[in-house]
Amino acid sequence: MYIDGCDGTIDEADLCGLAESAESDAGSGAMIFRARELRLWAGCSEGTRCDLCKRDIALSAVEYEVEAEISDRPVRLHFHMACYLDWRKRRS
Repeated sequence: MYIDGCDGTIDEADLCGLAESAESDAGSGAMIFRARELRLWAGCSEGTRCDLCKRDIALSAVEYEVEAEISDRPVRLHFHMACYLDWRKRRS
């Protein structure tokens, strides 16, 4: 994948690490699973921290930014690609 100068690559080891980290943090960040997704953008990372796994999103990676609502309050969520897909699957 290539978006605006990002190489968008994630190696398989990183995906496993992200999934494990997200699993361990799922209880502490349960509110994000109640978010209602309104809009999605994907583009070059600005080094933002992922709201699911709590790791920084590398500047060379694609960052997924979600405009959402939690209890009628607007929020912006930031994810690695793998974390975004996991978040979508686990949302209630």
